[in-house]
Amino acid sequence: MNIPDDEFLMNKRDFAKNTICYGLAIKSLSNLTGRSINDCIKITSEEASHQMSRLDPKHIDGFIQQYYIGKQNKLENLTLEL
Repeated sequence: MNIPDDEFLMNKRDFAKNTICYGLAIKSLSNLTGRSINDCIKITSEEASHQMSRLDPKHIDGFIQQYYIGKQNKLENLTLEL
């Protein structure tokens, strides 16, 4: 399989778990703030895009390396610092 330089392979279960975690976080944010789910998605997406714009490719590659190191060490959860 030829993977472009701007993509990487992620374990399906990790992807599903991260997606569920994001959904739970959005639901909690909505409950805490009284904002709609759609508003919370928009706010977090905009903030994530803003933070991503500040990262250089080396920093992003560091995140990917941390993911693979975590998988190698069989870590269940991995927290990345921006």
